Amino acid sequence: MSVSTSTLHRYCSGATIPEEFAVVDRLAMLCGADEEAVGAVVDDGLPPRPKPVRSIRRPEDPFSSAEIVLRERLRAQIRLTRTRRSAAGRVVASR
Repeated sequence: MSVSTSTLHRYCSGATIPEEFAVVDRLAMLCGADEEAVGAVVDDGLPPRPKPVRSIRRPEDPFSSAEIVLRERLRAQIRLTRTRRSAAGRVVASR
C-alpha cells in the first residue's frame, strides 16, 4: 500500500486521515470491501473526520468496568502461563 504500519494504524484508529482517497480505496480493496461499501464512503457528502482519540489515562484516574475486566483477564492469563511453565519443569520467576 506504500504506507508504513504506524501510518496505517493512525488511519484505522481515526487519529489521522489520508490526504488522498486512493489510499482509502486500496485499503478497502485489501480488506475485501465491495464497490457498494467503498461508494458509500465517497457518496456520503461529508468531509472525512477522524474519530476522537481517547485521552491517555492518568495514574490517579479510576479504572472503568471494562478496564477492570480486561486487567483481571490478563492477570488470569499470566497466572495460567506461569502454572503451565512450572508444570513443564521450567523455572518461573514470580513477581
